[in-house]
Amino acid sequence: MNFTSPIIEVEDSLEAVNDWFCREKLSDGLPIVPPTAERVERMLGGTDRDSQEVIGSIPPKWAPASVEKIAINAVMAGCLPEYLPVVIAAVEAMCEPRFNLYGVQATTGYVGPALLVNGPIRKQLDINCDAGVFGPGYRSNATIGRAIRLILITVGGGFPGDTDHSPLAGLVSTPCASARTRKEVPGSRIMSRWDSSLKRARSPCVVSMDFFLCTRREVGVSKLCHHWPR
Repeated sequence: MNFTSPIIEVEDSLEAVNDWFCREKLSDGLPIVPPTAERVERMLGGTDRDSQEVIGSIPPKWAPASVEKIAINAVMAGCLPEYLPVVIAAVEAMCEPRFNLYGVQATTGYVGPALLVNGPIRKQLDINCDAGVFGPGYRSNATIGRAIRLILITVGGGFPGDTDHSPLAGLVSTPCASARTRKEVPGSRIMSRWDSSLKRARSPCVVSMDFFLCTRREVGVSKLCHHWPR
């Protein structure tokens, strides 16, 4: 497979790789999985989309987020290949103008994108939607959310102190959760707001700023999800 991203050669050690990424401000500060060509190619096996397809431009650098770039960050975050369609759908949603990703990336406030996933894919990927939904313990929740944050840093340039001037910041790493039906959360007034619309799509990915519904994309479907599939 031919890649367009530059190949960086560093000492063959996990420490050296992580030192380089931290030094270049291409990390969230936690150890990353080295995105070797073999790992990126394996990650791209999780989607049938062209690796050079540009999903959108990420502010404030407005750099193009191609499927290849998204896959690289998914590798770095520790994602499995089957998580890639969800990460791509989230990037598509964040790049919609009404989400105002530039405002999220460059604000002095403390907002941050949050991802909610529903439909059959949440069970297929074992996305936690029960106790500790925004906490640790589930690889899919943690790594999908981390991949989104890494994309905002490495592609968009949203690094603290450079373009991100929020004094407190928002969510440390974008959490990934799944919306649930009202029956699963008795008496819940919050989640029931999502049910009537989300149940109409197979596996919608909703990106919100804090908990305000901004935009949504359906996994595996290129059209905007507000044109509901029938």
